[in-house]
Amino acid sequence: MSETAFPVFESLDAVRAFTSSVLQGALSDASEVVLLDIPTHENVGDNMIWQGEIEYLKRLRVRVAYEADIFRHSNKLLDRLAPGAPILLHGGGNFGDVWPVFQEFRERVVADHHDRRIVQLPQTVYFQSPSRAAQANAILSAHPNFTLLVRDTDSLERALAALPDVNVRLCPDMALGWTPRETLTRGEPQGILVLAREDKEAAGDLAAEVELHLESSDEVRDWRLTGWQKALWKVTRVPGRLARLAPWLRDNALMFRVVQRANDFNRKQNLLAGLTLVRGRRAVITNRLHAHVLAGLLSVPHVVTENNYGKIGPIFENYTHVLRSGIFAPKATDVLSSDVLKRAENR
Repeated sequence: MSETAFPVFESLDAVRAFTSSVLQGALSDASEVVLLDIPTHENVGDNMIWQGEIEYLKRLRVRVAYEADIFRHSNKLLDRLAPGAPILLHGGGNFGDVWPVFQEFRERVVADHHDRRIVQLPQTVYFQSPSRAAQANAILSAHPNFTLLVRDTDSLERALAALPDVNVRLCPDMALGWTPRETLTRGEPQGILVLAREDKEAAGDLAAEVELHLESSDEVRDWRLTGWQKALWKVTRVPGRLARLAPWLRDNALMFRVVQRANDFNRKQNLLAGLTLVRGRRAVITNRLHAHVLAGLLSVPHVVTENNYGKIGPIFENYTHVLRSGIFAPKATDVLSSDVLKRAENR
């Protein structure tokens, strides 16, 4: 590992150029790859990362020959469709022991494929258990060609301490590679959106902190599909559910194509739901990293607060500050105890 800090970024284009350079270096001359741990749930942020990964790979003229989530992966089909291709593991914020099912999957993939180059796409690294970190270090460092990309300098410091034998490099979050489709926003700006986490990464109760200060036109919610989008999402997940229940279907190339098309459709539905929710808002208040990124990509004034273990602040400092419509507030109480929201609306 050569760098201990990101360059000073002045623009989104600079962030994207740096990311492309890191990814190209990690892939060397590969023309096709495997992409594992793809998101097949409703979280808009994970789907933004996935879309960004796809767009970066297209710019580098690299084809995804095989992809799967953690429940429908088939080593047999991987070897058939992508013999010898490097394996990319989806980026995000689940490297460590906060979300153990994802960490267990990536360690299993690394242990099973010593014959392939493996790149963990940009992640936040966070271990609560030293013994769990030591186990990860042993498994990952035993691989002859494994690279861990981390998406912020705090994660780099934690990785150097907890994973001392692993090859680690800095790389920005892949969601910044996505360019949302431009559409016209009609009418007056909509009310304020408070997009508040409802899972174990929430730091305090953002919704409760701000709800009494909102107007009837404002909205408080988390990422999720609703109405006809939710119903359609459930229908298109049927092939994937069958593949999860019947392991032999995961080895079938035709079923793989059916599931792949369904996953592509659902990714687009998740992204559309996020765009519909955020675009045209007077302002957004959130403690979700990718709600901040989405609002920034759409130039919507917004305030982003921290999660429960401090993953957002370092990313904002490192590079998402280039999204000029956003302001970082360390605590939920900071949103209303100062003029930070007013400044966000006036940026």
